[in-house]
Amino acid sequence: LHVWQTWPDTVKPGTIPDDGRGLNPLLQNFWMVIHPPILFLGFASTAVPFAHSISGLLRRDYKNWINVAIPWTLFSAAVLGFGITLGGFWAYETLGWGGFWGWDPVENSSFIPWLLAVASVHTLLVQRRTGGFQRANFLMGMAPFLLVLYSTFLTRSGVLGDTSVHSFVDPGMWVYVLLVILILFFASVGLGLYFFRHREIPKKQISYAVTSREFALFLGAASLTVVAAFTLVGTSAPLITNLLEGKASAIDTSYYVKTNLPVAIVIAIMMGFGQLFWWKKSNSQTLMRTTLPPLLAAAFITITVIFAGMHDPAMILFFLSSAFAFFVNLQIAYKIAKGNPNYMGASLAHIGVALLFIGIIASTRYEQHVTVPLTKDKPAFVFGYRLTYVGTTQIDQEKRAYNVTIESGKSKFVAPLVMYESSYNDGAVMRNPYIFSLVNYDIFSHPSLLAFIGRNMLTRDLYLSPQTIETSGGNGFQSTKYGITFQVDKDVPIQVGQYKLVFKGFKVAEDQRQAMM
Repeated sequence: LHVWQTWPDTVKPGTIPDDGRGLNPLLQNFWMVIHPPILFLGFASTAVPFAHSISGLLRRDYKNWINVAIPWTLFSAAVLGFGITLGGFWAYETLGWGGFWGWDPVENSSFIPWLLAVASVHTLLVQRRTGGFQRANFLMGMAPFLLVLYSTFLTRSGVLGDTSVHSFVDPGMWVYVLLVILILFFASVGLGLYFFRHREIPKKQISYAVTSREFALFLGAASLTVVAAFTLVGTSAPLITNLLEGKASAIDTSYYVKTNLPVAIVIAIMMGFGQLFWWKKSNSQTLMRTTLPPLLAAAFITITVIFAGMHDPAMILFFLSSAFAFFVNLQIAYKIAKGNPNYMGASLAHIGVALLFIGIIASTRYEQHVTVPLTKDKPAFVFGYRLTYVGTTQIDQEKRAYNVTIESGKSKFVAPLVMYESSYNDGAVMRNPYIFSLVNYDIFSHPSLLAFIGRNMLTRDLYLSPQTIETSGGNGFQSTKYGITFQVDKDVPIQVGQYKLVFKGFKVAEDQRQAMM
């Protein structure tokens, strides 16, 4: 009924299609099978700390509510982070642009609650240990859930328009109003109750030493909150510009890098020192003794990458701080493992984040990419690899693989690059890259590639993404099969699908002609 009423000129009332359109080809990926439900589970779980913070305020229980909130906040942070990571895998393997994060508003809308959930974990730990941050923790417990509601509004209301590849079409005014009412209701209940009770919440006069774990946890949580705030402003840019200018426009992605990079360096440093500091205050001699080995290791590896070609001062500092965090937490994890491995969680989490930072530096600033034309049976040499296009293989009615042999030394294998016009997306071009890496290739089926993997794949991927298929004709033109550009000669007809095109000349308005002169 909705379809008949919405598109009366296209679908006649009473028409029932024999079959649906199926699943979008972009979503036909393993990671997309588990990414949405896990992300939804993370979103839903943020409601539990929110509910317990409300319960604590209602019952005037300003201390014990965190005993239940802490494990749920940890769960939310872990599941949300896992879901975001799966989305990055999907983007890397499916979209063909070689990246895993594009600062898209909908991507950010899951990233912001995760940042605040992680920040909340740190401040809750301080309250459990020292009784500090009692007032702040009520707000931190509410924030992730409220930001989840806001992300739902951004995604489902249609306010993002064409500024996000993930946004849905405008569902109508009633959905927009309903989402706004939900946000205002929960925000009013939570924040209103907090401001009504906040004077009753005990405020301990605690001073933390700069070299205390409490201070490191506070600074880390504050840094995460700052990143969330910067990202929230950029994510809301389409909504803000639509209100001010009447047209939604997204902010340039360089904004996120410029604003968040300095804060990320602080986070990396705190991930290191936070594990070395003691509660209340650290002994200076012990601190120096435990800091020196990981600092020297980080300095050594940083000098190595400088000689390897890293010259950007900001990236060098970011790499140094991330390497320092990695070696500190590796040292701490080793010591804990010899005693009680159950307490290794924080160290392992920080090791993972430090490796993530190092991976971001390497993959975004120091990747190598080139576009190379391949003619059948004529090899091309790229980054030490010999690439040869050898022909096509029909996969199904639509999909076709363009097979490229890749040779390095004595090793040789075939990479099927898939590119096709999708009937689901009205003829839009779908590209499926081929990724050769240590983690996704069966070396047991191809033992001859073991040496090749050892030489090339321990620290990098070989990422092949098809772009266009160019065909040459005998009448002096070249056409791009999968694209929108056709090179033609004047008055020479060309056949494009069912259409015959003839270029006659340019028609330029007089004012534009004078401007060009």
